[in-house]
Amino acid sequence: MRPLLKYPFPSRINPGVDLLEENAISIIEAYQLLPDAFNEKLKKINAGYWAAASWPNGTEEQLSVITRWLIWAITFDDYYGPLNLDDLSEACARSVEILRGAPITAHDNEIFRQLSLVREALQSFVTDQWMARFIDDHIHFFEGLMIDTNYSYKPVARYPSLEDYLEIRVKIMLAPGVADLIEVTTGSILPEDVYNHPYIRRISALAYDMMGWANDLYSLEKEILAHEVMNLVLVLQHTQNRSPEDAIQEAVRMHDAHLEKFTKLSHAIPDFGANQALVQKYVEGLGTWLNGHISWLSYTSRYLV
Repeated sequence: MRPLLKYPFPSRINPGVDLLEENAISIIEAYQLLPDAFNEKLKKINAGYWAAASWPNGTEEQLSVITRWLIWAITFDDYYGPLNLDDLSEACARSVEILRGAPITAHDNEIFRQLSLVREALQSFVTDQWMARFIDDHIHFFEGLMIDTNYSYKPVARYPSLEDYLEIRVKIMLAPGVADLIEVTTGSILPEDVYNHPYIRRISALAYDMMGWANDLYSLEKEILAHEVMNLVLVLQHTQNRSPEDAIQEAVRMHDAHLEKFTKLSHAIPDFGANQALVQKYVEGLGTWLNGHISWLSYTSRYLV
């Protein structure tokens, strides 16, 4: 099932997309600890296309590290997410250490080595404050994955309330990390007082939700087969006693209501003084990212069943 979602934002793709796709294959082949079947699934991500479509303003160097990060995030989720809580918690803790600058040891597998490469490459593009925020976003991502062990990959599915789902979903999508990278590729790294402004918080939160809900709509069939429950359609269906078709319609309605609010806010940016141009670039980048995400969801074979 491929629902039709549209955004009123320009559709662009970085001209280096083919090179990025080739680079993505090379990165995936470095994950030698993983079974061949797992790596073949990773190649279906089309991470190079994802980076080129969602962050089209990025330089070759920036998009290369984003491609590596996307592959790392999917690999970490797919590999460690279904494991028991103790193993997942240990992997999360080690990842935070690496993000904070801990050196790689002989005991670290390729997943941790790739994360270290991401951190190292990002250093030349970002500020210390940005990196601290990026690390916090990953800590929330790990928290979300650990909470999800109470629900997903169980013989008998257990669904969170809609309220709990909404909080968990933002974390396990690593949505704030995505937005952080918009700042990098648009040259609009926001000062902390601007980043924490209620306007930025609100318009970003709307984008985070739309990103997650779009992903849920496109990945629904795959996640049912994988016994995953952290999906808006499934939560609506099972906690509100809706039919599958009605749950899909409600998820699309929720998404489109957010889109209307986002669009209105994007045309009503308040006065940020000397930082006005930075905010304008960031808001435009959110819209471009949403459009690129849908383009990638329609392109990738990751969610085909």
